[in-house]
Amino acid sequence: TVFLYVENSKKDFFLKLYKKFLNKNDKLQNFKLVTIKVKNINERVLKEFSQRFFRLTNSRDFFLGFDREKNLVIIFGPKNYVDKLKDFLLKIDTFEKYDKLSNLHLIKLKYLKGNEIEKVLKQIFKNDKDICIFSIPSENYILLIAPQEKYERIKNLIEKLDIKKPLVAMEAQIVEISLTKSKNYSLQNSFKFNLDKNNDLIFGILFPTSESVIDIAPGAGINIGILEINSNLIKALLNAYKSQGLATILSSPNLLTLSGKSAVIEISKVVPFQTGQKYDSNGNPIITYEYKDVGLKLEVTPYVKNKEYILLKIKQNVSDITGYAASQTLPITAKRSINTQVLVKNGQTIVIGGIKSRKVLTQENKIPILSNIPVIGKFFKREIKDYEDTNLLIFITPTILYNDEDAKNYTDLKSKDISLKTLNKYLGEK
Repeated sequence: TVFLYVENSKKDFFLKLYKKFLNKNDKLQNFKLVTIKVKNINERVLKEFSQRFFRLTNSRDFFLGFDREKNLVIIFGPKNYVDKLKDFLLKIDTFEKYDKLSNLHLIKLKYLKGNEIEKVLKQIFKNDKDICIFSIPSENYILLIAPQEKYERIKNLIEKLDIKKPLVAMEAQIVEISLTKSKNYSLQNSFKFNLDKNNDLIFGILFPTSESVIDIAPGAGINIGILEINSNLIKALLNAYKSQGLATILSSPNLLTLSGKSAVIEISKVVPFQTGQKYDSNGNPIITYEYKDVGLKLEVTPYVKNKEYILLKIKQNVSDITGYAASQTLPITAKRSINTQVLVKNGQTIVIGGIKSRKVLTQENKIPILSNIPVIGKFFKREIKDYEDTNLLIFITPTILYNDEDAKNYTDLKSKDISLKTLNKYLGEK
């Protein structure tokens, strides 16, 4: 005999689902049925728990059952509910006295998700055997069993943790600098940007740094500098280099994310990689390919430490094609990656540099008409190869947005900036 505990209006519905599930209906693949062999929980306890649980959570998505003969608790419902509820009931089964069920509390959350706060609470109260904590993924509540005194402590702790996280706006400039051209270029009062520890000319502009360069990937030539100049001045200098053909601004994304949440910038192209070759019955080759992204992927996670400082966790992967093998059909790629943390002031700019590469520029010089004559035409033309060394620089300026007004002002400012760029582009075309 199995006794079911389910919200009344859903009883018939769940019985039908249950029968379909037992018949292995494919449409119920997101549902799960588990049974728990219990020692202390009995029919009365489960009924009391079910009534309080359904009343507190307004849950309508699963049911509980009790097999009196085998002393089994049956849980049936969506997978994400069932696994969590199983752990919760196993904890309850360790209780010797069930007057503790009267200490079943539900705490609603404003900003955090239940599973986020559950991990923290379980770590803090892992040695308290009379505390049982439960949450459902994606739901905004915590369900717990705890004595009144400890419940008040947990409630106060949750109120301190469940606060609105500040937004962080991150303005980025991803720039490719021509080292070859910048070495041959001079400006009156020009500066030298020395982000390279080997004192190589990287950029032609000296940005004062607040501290020594951080070598974040020994042997890879990648390093980070923290700049003390305004981000608007950086943009002006980059645009000046762009106008002289010394720099290419690959992307200027503006990212908005919560403190503690990642933002990703990706600039890549899809490249086919040959994975196999076979022949059909006529001897024609059939080649199979796997397509992979090649380029730059930058993941930045900001953590607001206080009103002044932001910790940036940076993960960067750069891959590029360095050549080809096997009759120019198989690309050879090189990959460089970093994983580091940098503490910066609010509004301060960091720059990641040292990602160098070499481009091969091919140009054909020929004498008109004569170069097109069959056989002898090749003597009237020649191919010239030139090499251009480049350095990829990434500038990131994080700004804390504490409230809705800050966010609105930032959005308005960026909207005006975009409108101005569009207008300048239109006037330039005219």
